[in-house]
Amino acid sequence: GTEGHVQVTQLIYYVAVSLDGFIAPPDGSVDWLSSYNAGDEDYGFGKFYNTVDALIEGSKTYEQALTFGEWPHPGKPCWVVTSRKFESKQPEVHFTSNTPAELIRHVSSQGYKRIWLVGGSRLAVSFRVAGLITEYVLSIVPVFLGAGRPLFASGGPIENLRLADSTAYPSGLVQVRYTRASGAQPGAPGDAPKAARP
Repeated sequence: GTEGHVQVTQLIYYVAVSLDGFIAPPDGSVDWLSSYNAGDEDYGFGKFYNTVDALIEGSKTYEQALTFGEWPHPGKPCWVVTSRKFESKQPEVHFTSNTPAELIRHVSSQGYKRIWLVGGSRLAVSFRVAGLITEYVLSIVPVFLGAGRPLFASGGPIENLRLADSTAYPSGLVQVRYTRASGAQPGAPGDAPKAARP
């Protein structure tokens, strides 16, 4: 059958990004987001988080998460892509040096259908180059960081995306959701209207 050609697993790169394209300052801290994390507005994060059943992240992102005190993703399986040796302090955390395609196959085989690609930039570009990211949710924060860790490390082919949704918040943050323009599955939510011009 054709089942082997359809990627049923969704991989969503959901990340906050500065106006100049950085996901963190050079030290990797998240302090620059603190004024946007104040108050009741979570910019749809809670709703998004409840829709994902597994996480994939790089080792620097994992190490950053460990500095938050409590592990921020209890109960959700998380694969940390690294060639370094780590000792897991959380039962749901697994370390792997698999390629992006091998990892997605493995995670999918465990029955997980919606995966959050947490970051960082080098890991994100490796999944993008492999054509595995199905959706990009970028929270664009009206801040210039001047330097830091980019949204994507450089490399990879040109890729056109399709705007699926956008939301502007009173804080000035704008969240955009893009899906892959090529290889989009027919009948998926957010498909272009039938009346759209060719």
